[in-house]
Amino acid sequence: MATINIPGAVPSQTKYQQGDNYVLHDPEINKNAAYYKELLAGAKKSIRILDPYAFTFNDDDYIRVFEAVCGDNLSIEIYTIGYDKKEIESYSDNIRNVIKKNLQHYTLKIVSFKEYGVSSDQKISLWHDRYLIIDDKDFYLVGNSLDGQQMSMKYHGIYYLDKDKDKDIVVNLYNYYQNHYNSQRGFKTTRQNP
Repeated sequence: MATINIPGAVPSQTKYQQGDNYVLHDPEINKNAAYYKELLAGAKKSIRILDPYAFTFNDDDYIRVFEAVCGDNLSIEIYTIGYDKKEIESYSDNIRNVIKKNLQHYTLKIVSFKEYGVSSDQKISLWHDRYLIIDDKDFYLVGNSLDGQQMSMKYHGIYYLDKDKDKDIVVNLYNYYQNHYNSQRGFKTTRQNP
């Protein structure tokens, strides 16, 4: 059988397609959706995630996005929808077991708002889109949930919000849910070290 020699280096596959403010994960190019993980790894003081479907598939892919988190004295907050207290305690413990390998001091808080069984006087509007805020200065609109960020067979994008008016909208949304949490509306768990 003849051997075919192709001159030049073998081209490496890019991890994602990057525009000016938009990054597209292309599953045809790369199965590992690494960009979100890179954003988390760059955090120096805080990671704030608004993701209504953060833990949808009950596998460990959501944990793996936190493997590269390494800033000390980091505050991590995840706001989500529809998980009960035992579920978010379990998710908190799983994430803590991953991040404690890289962090000496941190706080992890997960808040899950109830979708059902909330009295009408306690109901608030819930959200659908996913947002990521890094160090209270970098804001992203994210097309896929935590569990799809590590390994995904679907196209999804991350859009960087660089205009102050756009950032204000996300800050206001984040503040709204932060200020409207109470035990009738959902469940909260906090883990920290030390």
